[in-house]
Amino acid sequence: MKRCGRPGGLFVAGINLTENLMYILAHPSESLEKMTLPNLPYLRAWVREQCPGPGVQCTNIIAGDFIGADTFVSDVIRLNDKLLRR
Repeated sequence: MKRCGRPGGLFVAGINLTENLMYILAHPSESLEKMTLPNLPYLRAWVREQCPGPGVQCTNIIAGDFIGADTFVSDVIRLNDKLLRR
């Protein structure tokens, strides 16, 4: 998606893990939290690879589900260190 361009230099990444309707109907005892939390390590790895800033390949805003359940918030904040090193 980053290669498709960004109006005004802004790129927002929403890493919400909501399952599709058929999966939800087939697993009525599951919750969004139970489905999401096992995948947080993969999302955290993706977040740590991002480059913040105004560049073409940069990400400006990252939003997701259950961000308080892990180190997601501190991983996003730590991206600012990359800006400071430039």
